[in-house]
Amino acid sequence: MPVVIMSVSLSKSYTEWKKAFDSAEPVRRAAGMQVIYVGHELKDPQTARIVQRVVSLETMAQFVKDNADLIKESGALPDTIEVTPCSD
Repeated sequence: MPVVIMSVSLSKSYTEWKKAFDSAEPVRRAAGMQVIYVGHELKDPQTARIVQRVVSLETMAQFVKDNADLIKESGALPDTIEVTPCSD
């Protein structure tokens, strides 16, 4: 399973975004995504970092597309999402 490192800017506070992110764990799990780490940059709490295992990059892209409203409502700014695929 590939590991991805994601970065996203937030329109809400990190605390608000994290609460919404955590509440979506069952949706991520159903899509075969396993969160390894979630946090923010020390000097920039408006930039979240997520490291997770995904079934495939295509599955992750479909998840983002299918859950665009949920992602936006959480306070994540979709246009700022950056994904770095890594080896397992």
